[in-house]
Amino acid sequence: MNLLELCPLTLSDILIVCVIMTVGAMVHGSIGFGLALVVVPLLILIDPIMVPGPVVFSVLILSILISYKNRDSIDLSGLKSAIIGRIPGAIAGAAVIVVLPTTILSITLAAIVIAAVVISAIGFRIQPTSINLFFTGILSGFMSSTTSMGGPPMAMIYQHETAKRLRGTLGGFLLVGTVISLAALHVAGKFG
Repeated sequence: MNLLELCPLTLSDILIVCVIMTVGAMVHGSIGFGLALVVVPLLILIDPIMVPGPVVFSVLILSILISYKNRDSIDLSGLKSAIIGRIPGAIAGAAVIVVLPTTILSITLAAIVIAAVVISAIGFRIQPTSINLFFTGILSGFMSSTTSMGGPPMAMIYQHETAKRLRGTLGGFLLVGTVISLAALHVAGKFG
């Protein structure tokens, strides 16, 4: 038995997934986040089993590279507060995906993303204070464990910083945060 016989996807599906992941990785590598924003809606259409765990794992690999490259620009004090918040958020997200139907969860999280876009578009600026970063970490952990999209809340907080600081801090946050989310998903049995 070869590997393709074990895979529920066709060869054409696998090639499409590779193209989608490549485009998502290019976006993520250029701005410091975004892999999940690009790939999750498309991967769910191909096979929902690819979300959230496999995408979160892919974000982990990219985050290692990005945080290493931008290590001198990481906001360590902000990172600490956000990571402390990420833990309960990831646990709550893993618990929620065990009990909530996917459609309700998808609608709720789409509303959160739309609200964030509106807040950003009207020019509302959230300062990267310890308390804001803590609650952003909670939201990010919840979103990462449920949809693999944990980067946007942190990106919203750091959107007015330099590009290098944004990439570095998000890379460091996602590096640690994805490990937390992967552990929570594993314990919940919802890796994907």
